[in-house]
Amino acid sequence: MELGFTELMFLLIFFLLLFGPDKLPEVARTIGRYYSEFNRYRKALEEEFRKGIEEGEKMVKFEEEKPKDVRPARKVKRNIKNGGGEVKEGNGE
Repeated sequence: MELGFTELMFLLIFFLLLFGPDKLPEVARTIGRYYSEFNRYRKALEEEFRKGIEEGEKMVKFEEEKPKDVRPARKVKRNIKNGGGEVKEGNGE
């Protein structure tokens, strides 16, 4: 939301008439505190959403990864039987 010069002047005059010159600084400080607190909560919420999305992406990547060879012991035994030569790729049996 962008406010131009005329909008800001209108708001300043409006608040000046509404609260008077004595209360205006106090009202401005209160509005500033609430705005700051709102931004702090908004940033914390954004951070929680970001962490949740990253964790979800990690879970998807983890589920997508499948082991290439689930029986490496059989490959080692076959390699020993073959005299240490190269083992042909197969299903591990």
